[in-house]
Amino acid sequence: MDHHLHHPAGWDPLCRGAAHPLPQSGLRSDPTVEPVDFRQERNGRVAVTVRQVVRDLAGAVIAQGHVVHVYRFADGLVHDMEIRS
Repeated sequence: MDHHLHHPAGWDPLCRGAAHPLPQSGLRSDPTVEPVDFRQERNGRVAVTVRQVVRDLAGAVIAQGHVVHVYRFADGLVHDMEIRS
């Protein structure tokens, strides 16, 4: 990855832009994603649909669903990432 990588903090429940916003209670999470589809967009970006499961640190599921991670590459490296709900 590019050391200047720009990415959203969508896996951080304190991030207001998260695909599955969580209460702002200081809660930390343990997210996992499983790719279920890949496609190249007309602009050259790669869109990856993932099944996302977010658990609290005790293991209880606090959010789940599908989101799309969109990657832009520069010089063969991931340059930035966007999360779409």
